[in-house]
Amino acid sequence: MSVPNHRNALPCGHQLLWYRIEKVLGQGGFGVTYLATDTKLKRSVAIKEYLPIDLAVREQDHSLHAFNTDRERMYRWGLERFLQEAQTLAQFSHPHIVEVYSFFETNNTAYMVMRYEEGESLARLLNEGQFHEQKSLLKLLLPLLDGLEKVHNAGLIHRDIKPANIFVRQTGSPVLLDFGSARQVVGNQTRTVTSLVSVGYAPLEQYEPEGGKQGPWTDIYALGATLYIAVTGRAPTDALIRGHAHLERKPDPLKHATDAVGSYFQPRFLHAIDKALELLPADRPQSIAEWRQLFPQLTETKRSRRHWAWAGAAVASLLMAAVLAHQMGWWNAMDDHQSSVEEPAIEQITASRGEKKAAVPQKIDPQADAVDQENQEKQRLQELALRRERQEAASEQQARAAKVARLGREVSELLARAKQQRQQGRLTLPPGDNAYESYQRVLMLVPAHAGAKSGLDAIANDYQRLAAARRQEGELQKSLNLVRAGLRVAPNHLGLQALQDQVNAQLAASAEPKQPQEPSESVWDGVTLIKKHAEKVDDVVPPVQ
Repeated sequence: MSVPNHRNALPCGHQLLWYRIEKVLGQGGFGVTYLATDTKLKRSVAIKEYLPIDLAVREQDHSLHAFNTDRERMYRWGLERFLQEAQTLAQFSHPHIVEVYSFFETNNTAYMVMRYEEGESLARLLNEGQFHEQKSLLKLLLPLLDGLEKVHNAGLIHRDIKPANIFVRQTGSPVLLDFGSARQVVGNQTRTVTSLVSVGYAPLEQYEPEGGKQGPWTDIYALGATLYIAVTGRAPTDALIRGHAHLERKPDPLKHATDAVGSYFQPRFLHAIDKALELLPADRPQSIAEWRQLFPQLTETKRSRRHWAWAGAAVASLLMAAVLAHQMGWWNAMDDHQSSVEEPAIEQITASRGEKKAAVPQKIDPQADAVDQENQEKQRLQELALRRERQEAASEQQARAAKVARLGREVSELLARAKQQRQQGRLTLPPGDNAYESYQRVLMLVPAHAGAKSGLDAIANDYQRLAAARRQEGELQKSLNLVRAGLRVAPNHLGLQALQDQVNAQLAASAEPKQPQEPSESVWDGVTLIKKHAEKVDDVVPPVQ
């Protein structure tokens, strides 16, 4: 079985102190997680490496170094946050929060050594049809709330709760992994990474340039979104889209959990999810303790146990009294053995004779009767008005749903067209029929659309590959023109900026430096260049949510 190659990751068999790297468990924009062996204690561990790929690159000696002095400052700032997070987590001792054994610095970066858990992520289990019942979700939720509350009390926020970061052990016990604090703060400083948050799970405040005012309510939103996808089968609407609708005084495009599912879940359980997904932070529960109170099932367990304990004691007392009464009656019957016929009770005699008490006639009050009829009429009118409001709301909701569906279809068509245009080499030309314009149209319809931003990054990467191929063939001026074309698409693309500096340096060092020229139509024609130099372009555009 072949081992997948992860860019920038340490190779298998590499030794970090007394830890031996076995394989890569996961890789993102700000770190790599390895499965490793502790050769001293003879156990498996998970090691997370601080590796922000937009700030630093790995050298041949496996050390990390920032791209330039500006990136060096940001890199160091993020490294300090990573170490602070590791130190805080190492002080925890909670069965449902990832256990950090130790942390250390080497290779000009830092590493966090954690307990290796065996099991599956909640994301995979949801895809397999598990954890879609209220009972199983509550059983999963309660331990996570306890662990997260302890994290919040220590002044730490997870910032990246989602099904992929909730691990379910083989015993069914959950554990919260991959805190995103360092990633968030570095991303807010660099502003060069298009995907700092998990779309659908991140609240609005995490999209703000300075990170917004974040707190326990930030994690509550993400955990509520995790429950939302479990009960509805789909992730919540992106908070940016919801915020855009809010600014334009339009209805919230997110369909409430109470409206999205039927009676399979209790209304109060769904209401707790909806409260966690309030758009504005002040409208959400401000703490885990406050949110926990919205789940009556979680608080009623102990109460119900006390109730049944009391009921059991009461039943036992009644049974004892019945036994004593039965015994006393048996002894009384033995004493009165000579008079075997007992006199019936007076009530029984009265009933057998058919005698009934005369009913007391009620006094009729015409004024009270009129008031009662008036109240009944008011209630009937209120019910009619409420029914009319519900019908109007349903019609408005259907209209919004149809509009969202049309928008979704249009976005899907634009993304599919952009994908085809990229594959055919129409990156930025010809005008009116290129991938760049298609992605820009998507961003006009849905600002900050993750798929469109990823597509623009992919176009810039295409130009980087083409420019690098031209440079390798010695065509420095054409390489420079391609670099400039890519920078028009992504001005902050670090790879293109670095390549531009390298090509300019080669041109300056050459005997006959050439003057820069604007790219010609032949240079912009990506079809021939891609067929000649570039590898097959993979699909980097995710499907529309």
